[in-house]
Amino acid sequence: FWLVIVGGSWIYIHSAADMAATLTNVAAAAFQAVRDAKLEKPDPEESPTIKVCVRVRPFIKEEIEGSRSGGQCELCIAMPTKTKLQIYGREPTKSVDYEFDFDRCYWSFNYDHPLYATQATLQAELGNDMLESALKGFNNCIFAYGQTGSGKSYSVLGGKGDDRGLLPRIVEGLFERLERLDKHVTWKTEVSFMEIYNENIHDLLRIGEDGDAKRKLDVRTNPILGIVIPGLTHCPVK
Repeated sequence: FWLVIVGGSWIYIHSAADMAATLTNVAAAAFQAVRDAKLEKPDPEESPTIKVCVRVRPFIKEEIEGSRSGGQCELCIAMPTKTKLQIYGREPTKSVDYEFDFDRCYWSFNYDHPLYATQATLQAELGNDMLESALKGFNNCIFAYGQTGSGKSYSVLGGKGDDRGLLPRIVEGLFERLERLDKHVTWKTEVSFMEIYNENIHDLLRIGEDGDAKRKLDVRTNPILGIVIPGLTHCPVK
């Protein structure tokens, strides 16, 4: 189980109790982030916002065979609607222990669920909005954080064909839109890849001076450009 915040973070939840506390903190943080943005009379239909969504993946092989769960896999989450998440099974006397509302709930645990969400579903409801916002000049962010195996990489990067994740689908959509622009319009696209690990920033497109280690970078504040990372590699792509 993982929680996704478009413009925020993904968090892996270990237990129902941790989930209740985490979701409460996330909701408060999301509200504060929107308030701190201090947008001047934003149009809810046009302005990009922070969207808080949740997705449930199926059990993986390691959980079913017991190497990660002790062989005891039990589903304790339900999604009765596209915006409501229920957690049950912690207290036998209650049918539902916790209930939360989100901007969108994605159920990907089993195919026969009436609200089953595919990779294409995420692109249609999240990716396309981000693409439109980017073309209007807004910055976009999907910040993923969580334990290995919680489903982050699959949703963001995915695999091949229909398993493609948000990032490749958004990039495909971006170039499709750019190619349809008027022939008199010029455009340039660049890509950078960096890693933030143990509070160190590394340029993943450039090898360090010793020929092997990743090159470390620092964050700086530019009076005009805002937050910048001097020396980060920018590669033109098409």
